[in-house]
Amino acid sequence: MTRCVLAATAIIITFSWNSYADEALSEKLLKADPARLARDARQKGDAQRGALVFYKSAAACIKCHSAGKEPSPLGPNLADIGKDVTDEHIVESILRPSKVIGDKYQNTVVYLNSGKVLSGLFVEDRADAIVLFDTTDLKRSVISKDNIDEMEKSKKSLMPAGLAATLNNRREFLDLVRYVIEVSDHGPERAAQLKPPAEQLIVVDDSKNLDHAGILKSLGKADFEAGKRFYLGHCKNCHGVDGNTPTLPTARAFGNQKLKFGADPYKMFMTLTTGNGLMTPMKHLSPKERY
Repeated sequence: MTRCVLAATAIIITFSWNSYADEALSEKLLKADPARLARDARQKGDAQRGALVFYKSAAACIKCHSAGKEPSPLGPNLADIGKDVTDEHIVESILRPSKVIGDKYQNTVVYLNSGKVLSGLFVEDRADAIVLFDTTDLKRSVISKDNIDEMEKSKKSLMPAGLAATLNNRREFLDLVRYVIEVSDHGPERAAQLKPPAEQLIVVDDSKNLDHAGILKSLGKADFEAGKRFYLGHCKNCHGVDGNTPTLPTARAFGNQKLKFGADPYKMFMTLTTGNGLMTPMKHLSPKERY
């Protein structure tokens, strides 16, 4: 009996620690000296492991950045940022993405006469219209100047703050920084060398043969609180603490915007399982934790 109680207590403590460990990691990294983190990345980081973080982690780097000869979806191509970029700047860019935003990647907010608000990357200024790259639908939009009431440059990066909270530990952060350093220093050839083999990038679908209805019926108050902790540890970085005031322009406001990939429990579960749009698969969570 005592052994069972101790085991149960250990499980609860472990679960609670894992729920908050990511947030503690992010806070520790933000308090650390960027120069020290950069030195540690050079000395202790592993670029091969960092490539897996870049391609497969919940930080979803590959969704916005390319690292090689292929075009970059939203952010800078890591192979093109150049040797002049310091290691410390790379650390700062990951931890504080809004501190310095390149003109090419600064989000433009457009207020229309109709009251609608659009945002995206500024592409072209024509005589009668502007062209924006819609960062939500990943396509260009032509907006007539007659329909525009006001425009402004956002001071917030498209890259959300707090991505370090999605990593498992400090080592993963150092590995990711070392990977970015390697690719920026040596270009597309090094990026190609470091790219993980296809079999390592396969997302295994663990949703088949699951008792989905059974999992849903089993969920109680404790699972609701666990889900809240997961949300605050990972999802708030893009969707906002309350889920209605996104910190990332491309993220949905759950309370007042239609979910693109379905709003019933199963479809939301599958979005978390396989990823979609700019969202990466949340495979670090078990099926029950995703529900």
